[in-house]
Amino acid sequence: MAPLLPTSSVVISGNPLEWGSWTFATLIIGCLLFRFVIPASMKWEIRLAREALLVAPAALFYFLVRGLVDAKPTDAYAHATMVIQLEQSLGIFHERELQATILHFDYLVDLANWIYIWIHWPVITATFVWLIVLHRRKYPTYRNVMLLSGAVGIAVFALYPVAPPRLMPSLDVVDTVTTHSYSYRVLQPPNLTNPYAAMPSLHFGWNLLMGIAIFREARRLGIKLLGILMPLAMFFGIVFTANHYIIDGLAGGVLVLMSLFVVTMIPTIRGQLTRVTRRVASPASTSPGETRTSMES
Repeated sequence: MAPLLPTSSVVISGNPLEWGSWTFATLIIGCLLFRFVIPASMKWEIRLAREALLVAPAALFYFLVRGLVDAKPTDAYAHATMVIQLEQSLGIFHERELQATILHFDYLVDLANWIYIWIHWPVITATFVWLIVLHRRKYPTYRNVMLLSGAVGIAVFALYPVAPPRLMPSLDVVDTVTTHSYSYRVLQPPNLTNPYAAMPSLHFGWNLLMGIAIFREARRLGIKLLGILMPLAMFFGIVFTANHYIIDGLAGGVLVLMSLFVVTMIPTIRGQLTRVTRRVASPASTSPGETRTSMES
């Protein structure tokens, strides 16, 4: 394969899953209705089915809203310029140089693409199935963190669109995923993809969340090690494929860690509020001496 040439306009057509908005809306409603008619059960098969019918609509809604966000290209490029300037001031603007180190090595380009594509949704799905089946009490925490961080991410995409490095002509980088992969456009329909959703990188953030879940819940050292290496590999993938800036990945990681803190603290806060409410609602206790004095008076 000849060395890749910088480009930001190559589009692979013929995606069999170019769904419209109504298709997504129908699937979301259908999944929720189907979940409603399935009774709760302790059997792992039923739990898995019910959780799939809850998480799948959330993921579909995420794609739907993200794709329908009407971001102005001028704003997205202006914000991207600000991100670049911030990285330059911090001394971490190295996206172009980092990608240049792999462009003449086919296997490294393929590796970066493979990581970006296949260690995202497939890994999220596999990790959630593993948690539901083997760690059902811990699973809701990670599910809720993903939902919370996804909601915040959608808001940021709408309010602060950022063009990724691959769409910045001045950076002279290559969109390796689009030029050398077809499978990603099947996994993620292009007509419901917001090209200006670089900040924060939930691609990295959610992978970090899966790594945390694997490291904390797994018992074998080898599997725990996978939980450490997987987010590091994804950071390599998002930067070297020119889909995200370095600071996008950092922002995605911070968002997920903050969401994890909030979700973890909710039961504690709820318990404290319950105890305070019970104290206020219960009548003040009085001693026998105080009761006798009150009656004699």
